[in-house]
Amino acid sequence: MKKIFLNFIKKRFKNSRIIKVRHHIAHAASSCLVSGFEKSLFLTLDGRGDFESGIMGIYENGDFQILRRISRYESLGELYSKFTAAIGFRSHFEEGKTMGLAPYGNPIKALSDLAKIDKSGKIIIDGRRLMNLGQNSFTGDDPTKDERKDIAATAQHLLEKCALSLVEQLKEVSNISKICIAGGSALNIDMNSKILNSDGIDDIFIQPASSDAGTALGAALYVHHQYSSKKISTMEDTYLGPEIIHSEVEEYLKNSAIAYKQLSDVPNEIAKILSENKIVAWIQGRAEFGPRALGSRSLLANPTTPEMWKKLNRVKGREYWRPLAPSVIEEKTSNYFSSKKLKSPFMLLSSKVKNEQKEKIPAVVHVDGTARQQTVSKKSNQLYWNLLNEFEKVNGVPVLINTSLNLPREPMVNSLQDGLRTFFSSEIDYLCIGNILITKDWLGHVI
Repeated sequence: MKKIFLNFIKKRFKNSRIIKVRHHIAHAASSCLVSGFEKSLFLTLDGRGDFESGIMGIYENGDFQILRRISRYESLGELYSKFTAAIGFRSHFEEGKTMGLAPYGNPIKALSDLAKIDKSGKIIIDGRRLMNLGQNSFTGDDPTKDERKDIAATAQHLLEKCALSLVEQLKEVSNISKICIAGGSALNIDMNSKILNSDGIDDIFIQPASSDAGTALGAALYVHHQYSSKKISTMEDTYLGPEIIHSEVEEYLKNSAIAYKQLSDVPNEIAKILSENKIVAWIQGRAEFGPRALGSRSLLANPTTPEMWKKLNRVKGREYWRPLAPSVIEEKTSNYFSSKKLKSPFMLLSSKVKNEQKEKIPAVVHVDGTARQQTVSKKSNQLYWNLLNEFEKVNGVPVLINTSLNLPREPMVNSLQDGLRTFFSSEIDYLCIGNILITKDWLGHVI
């Protein structure tokens, strides 16, 4: 397959030069080279790539000193996927459900040594016991009511325990207090937060498309650093995707039977709609890079109303018990959340919600009292920041529920037609594209 691919590339691109970048170096580069750190530790973890499940070492000014390669037989990504399958979720697709379910349960003591670190620092996974997990069958619809929640808690415990041990190994050979994380396992928000809050770590960077979707970026960055003197910019936002052109939206709607109106003050008018407990599909500017909705292709709702948690999950076709994330104005993050690192623009860290604020934003507080917040700055997304600011004026909090704009087992909306189909085939109340607000009035007209 590799030979066929290389022959195709050579024919397609005349006089091309092909540079091979190993899978986990691509992961590491995708995070370290855009982190803004001159020097840091790095750790990559996933199922496997190039017969490895991770690498760890020291990054300095574009150079990667690999201290250890983690073999495929030590794969924490595969471990977590096996637990995900044992619960009854789809492995390699629904690990996020396992993470969301884990806080409902407690780790199973009999499985606490299924994965451990030996004296040499190697991860030892008991493969036979891991395979036996899949022999259980669960018939109930609610995994928070049976042993599945404890299996999820065990998976999370083992992942965090082993990942923290690997970080500890790095800290034993270096006093560097910053770390970059990448690989599919870096989408595990709770693991990332445990690493950040561990002793000796003061700052963390996780590239938002940290799964294999980000390896193309990592390979490009790695080769760029080797062959170009141009400086690589720090990744401060992820709005790198396609944009839906406003003039095309208006022309399409004029020739359809869809009711819409143009807003004169988008943040103010949408804030009022959200305060009335309506769900708004929000399409603005260029799409996000990575799996998280970050205020560009989002479903937005009011976090002050407790029932919005279940209502929005129902609209999305998600299980009622899964948490929803908040977006918060960056300057006011510390008023609502407790964390060593207050900036979290990519929604890849969790924080404790302050006790005095839990009743104010109940729809985004998970069962363990945490939230997976996205901090929004004026610099990265002025319009979304303005919306949060206007919502605070109307409803008293600079916080909104923010989840991805898609229906079950579908990708995020990526075109006007995608957005309209998603809107009209769901219980979403309004669709806002640019300054155009679309309603479900069936007699098409401009309001």
